[in-house]
Amino acid sequence: ILFGARPEAVASLYVVSATGGTPRRLSKIPAFWGSWSHDGKWIYFTSYGQSRDSLYRMPASGGDAVQLGKGWLGATESVDGKWVYSFDSGGLWKLPAVGGQPILVSKGEFHGDFALVEDGVYYTTGDLTRKAAVLFYDFATGKTKVVAQMEKPSFRGIAISPDRRWVLLTQIVHMGSDLMLVENFR
Repeated sequence: ILFGARPEAVASLYVVSATGGTPRRLSKIPAFWGSWSHDGKWIYFTSYGQSRDSLYRMPASGGDAVQLGKGWLGATESVDGKWVYSFDSGGLWKLPAVGGQPILVSKGEFHGDFALVEDGVYYTTGDLTRKAAVLFYDFATGKTKVVAQMEKPSFRGIAISPDRRWVLLTQIVHMGSDLMLVENFR
């Protein structure tokens, strides 16, 4: 299981066996939004730098990371393993999995909430204050269609079942905060 945590001041990626055990830190540099390659040999992740976020690839066993590009967040490998899809404020991009020149796939409203399939990408729109929608961008036609309208906002994460009959996503039901007074705090 790959996950991000902040046991220290900076975010890092860790792995732990699905049967349990002690987590092992993988990343030597600040890292978040990690994802596995389809063959399980690589991990793609975002790291923050002095001026902008950068996309990296590293061996799943750990080791040195190789920078694939600057300015992108999140990463998902294509089904054939040739491309890595990522996003920035301008839209969805793809870059060769081994590094190279990025290609703009679609201008649009991507927030890290996208699920890649063979012929396109499913994604959510909206922000924390407005109703969300699930959309599908078709690679062949370059067109987007609304798959579902939601009554509430969504937040980070979307998954599509292999038969595409189900969508799993997070929906915000309630947002709020509490002010707490801690006595004898030192």
